[in-house]
Amino acid sequence: MQTQAGAKKALETIYKRHGKDYFKRVGSLGGSKSRGGGFGEGEAGRERAKRYGSIGGSKSRRGPAKYYTYKGKQMSITAIAREMGVARATAYKRLEIS
Repeated sequence: MQTQAGAKKALETIYKRHGKDYFKRVGSLGGSKSRGGGFGEGEAGRERAKRYGSIGGSKSRRGPAKYYTYKGKQMSITAIAREMGVARATAYKRLEIS
């Protein structure tokens, strides 16, 4: 984190070293170096991006959710802990789940 005074000092240093138009030049370089990227091809590219984004978003890396029976209901450990009024680790211990 930076203080406002530190930010002003840094800005002055940048202006002194690189000139007042520094950020303008750097910004235009970034824009001019662009090669399009993305999925391209207009509407077809948007559809492709939507499809592949959906596929990637639906793949969980955490594995399937685990449900346990508590008071006759199927519940996640978080829901069980919330109902007990304790932390999840305590709920695991009380239910003797390993």
